[in-house]
Amino acid sequence: RLDSYVELHKRLKAGLPPLLPGSDPAAIAEHQQRLANAIRTARKDARPGDIFSERIRLQVLRIVHAELSAPGGAATRTAILEDRPTAVALAINALYPPNAPLGLVPPALLLKLPALPEELEYRFANRDLVLRDAVANIVVDLVAGVLP
Repeated sequence: RLDSYVELHKRLKAGLPPLLPGSDPAAIAEHQQRLANAIRTARKDARPGDIFSERIRLQVLRIVHAELSAPGGAATRTAILEDRPTAVALAINALYPPNAPLGLVPPALLLKLPALPEELEYRFANRDLVLRDAVANIVVDLVAGVLP
């Protein structure tokens, strides 16, 4: 599922005019928006669980809960809870709110979660673990209720 998404991302990105070295912020934002629109159109029927299958969702829940209850887990929990946005509306295939902070995933936890290709990243928002397309700034999938 992840590989299929990345293939789609790369194919759609290749169909856009390339960003030139030294592009100004407006050109970068336009490129990001065009890619996001193309992905959202191609995934118009995207739903929660399209990437995070039930098996992966349960694995993610176990990993996060084990990390938060391990020795040093209180510091990890504090770092996550302090950094994450708490009142953002998230929807699969929608833009990640541009003014919302990108909630930290501590390195120790990141090393235990399934590895991601460079186009994607994990972020915490509300009580959820979000799979975000870092180039297009869209919510690809999420695991709801990961955090206490």
